[in-house]
Amino acid sequence: MKRSYKIIGWMFAVHLIGGMGAYFFEMQGESPLTASTLLGLPMAIFLFMWCKADTSERQVPPPPAATVLVGLAAPLGIPYYFLRALPWRQAAVLIVLAIAAYVCMQLVFLAGWYIGYLF
Repeated sequence: MKRSYKIIGWMFAVHLIGGMGAYFFEMQGESPLTASTLLGLPMAIFLFMWCKADTSERQVPPPPAATVLVGLAAPLGIPYYFLRALPWRQAAVLIVLAIAAYVCMQLVFLAGWYIGYLF
């Protein structure tokens, strides 16, 4: 399995744990946004690692500042990376897949919240 796919799997795992944490924080009287906010640092690290792994797997030079932009501002950085590093049709498909992965991660977060509710 490619290293970039493993990193994406870890991102899903972080969302599952974050969803359980959101329920825990909610039961403690905290805002559920506390857990969502705590997801920011690991996600930034994983996104940075993913971008580095993806550029090495595709054997393309990373566009200027793409790895930092992906880690700090993913909604801007991921399309920027794809559009600058790949042909536009391939980039468009990968942008749609990235959006689908984001939606799925949010669903995994909600599933984690429900798992926290069950326990």
